[in-house]
Amino acid sequence: HALRRAWELGTLDLSKSGSTDVSGLKGCATLHTLSLSDSQVSDVSALAGCANLHTLNLSACSNLTDVSALAGCAELHTLDISIGEYDGPAPALTSVSALAGC
Repeated sequence: HALRRAWELGTLDLSKSGSTDVSGLKGCATLHTLSLSDSQVSDVSALAGCANLHTLNLSACSNLTDVSALAGCAELHTLDISIGEYDGPAPALTSVSALAGC
């Protein structure tokens, strides 16, 4: 998996890449900015171990339904989960309340 070589990345932009899996980023301690906008990602639980992640763009990720794992990202201060220019029905995003207090 190509993302397994990403251990020293600070910024990664996979917008509109068709990416469906970010499990290769699990534990990527140096990653601080990640854009997955308009991708096919449905599971972001692997990002919970990205201790320095502070900016995450998940706009127009129509397959995404649960962001509760991001509650473990203590440094996360910017999260975009907007629908953006997505043209389909609004995604059924749940578990946003798990981010309360972040």
